[in-house]
Order: sequence, then structure tokens, then C-alpha cells
Amino acid sequence: MAIITISRQLGAGEVEFTDKLTDTLGYPLYDDLLIQQVAAALEVHTGVVRALDERLEPGAIQGVLSRITGGRARGQVSTRREEGGVRPEIVRTALRSVVREIARRDNAIIVGRGAGIILGDLRGLLKLRLVAPLEFRARYLARTIGMNLGEAEEEVQRTDNDRRGYIRRMFNVDWEDPTLYDIVINTARTDSDTAVRIVVKVMEEKKL
Repeated sequence: MAIITISRQLGAGEVEFTDKLTDTLGYPLYDDLLIQQVAAALEVHTGVVRALDERLEPGAIQGVLSRITGGRARGQVSTRREEGGVRPEIVRTALRSVVREIARRDNAIIVGRGAGIILGDLRGLLKLRLVAPLEFRARYLARTIGMNLGEAEEEVQRTDNDRRGYIRRMFNVDWEDPTLYDIVINTARTDSDTAVRIVVKVMEEKKL
């Protein structure tokens, strides 16, 4: 059994790479599906989990919750909300539980959310990170979603800060520390097909 976790910078070609890796390996992909499972475990709307998903500060959760529910809790969380809302430590506990259960069941590719940190030195685990220079990522974003280059650069930098802060808040580690990963791929210098071949070759060498 093999579990692949992917940490990624925005604009580093995550979607193309994960699509090709999923097609090559035939493994289920947990990205939005992971958020859905964490939300189900907490019995909350997925938007509440997204409020802590590599983006918002903890204090923003109640505002998101109010917009989702129209100011009414609707009984979906009961005691957790009564205690002051869905706090980061509650989400962190649910996230750890769901990620570990995914890893226990079968082969999987898990994107983001500190999954590699959660799983630590699990046997059969391969931790990947996709990176690229700012200018490359901004051009990629501008091209794929129709932003101008200046807006794309701002979005890339903001998302980097969000994800860096998320990992620091949730796990107290540096998102950019290369020692957290088994393979770091610069997608400005390595196309997605080559990157997939590298991963497959490493898996073969490790007998994953």
C-alpha cells in the first residue's frame, strides 16, 4: 500500500500533475473530498472547514458560519458551536483522524492540509512538494484563470502567506522546510509528465 501526499505552491501546476499522477497510478484523489469528509466528521457545512483550510484566520470562522447558516446554527454542531464555534483544535483533531483513516484503508493521493505532517513516518508514505518561481506561477495563474499578471502575482503571494500561516497554526512547522518532504519538484524546470515519471521511479525503488 502507498500513500502520496502533495504540498504545493499556487500556480506550480498542481492540477495537471495530480490528474496525470492519478491516471497513472489509479489511486483515489483526496482534495475537495478530504474537506467533505472532515466536514462530515464534524457535522458541519463544508464552508466551515474551508474557513480554516489554508486561508482564513481562526477568528473569521464565525463570520463564515453566520453567512452559511443565515445566523442560525440549525443544530448541525450543537455542543461544539455552543462552546464558541468550530475552533482550530477541533478541526485539527478531525483532520488528523480523517487523514489517518484514509491512509489506513488503501492507496491514496492526498493534496495539501498538512497530510504529510500528520502521517509522519508512516510506512509506504511518499511526501511530494511542487514549487516554482513567483514569476512562473503568476504567469501560469494569469493564463489559466484569466487574471492580469499583477493580480496573479498578488494572488500567488497571498495564497503562499495563507498556506504558510495555516501550516504554522495547525502544526507549528515551516511549510517551506524541504526536510519535510521526500521529493521537491521545481515545475518551472520539470514538466508534469517527467515529474510523474520521477515519482513512479522513486516508488519502484522504494517498493511502494
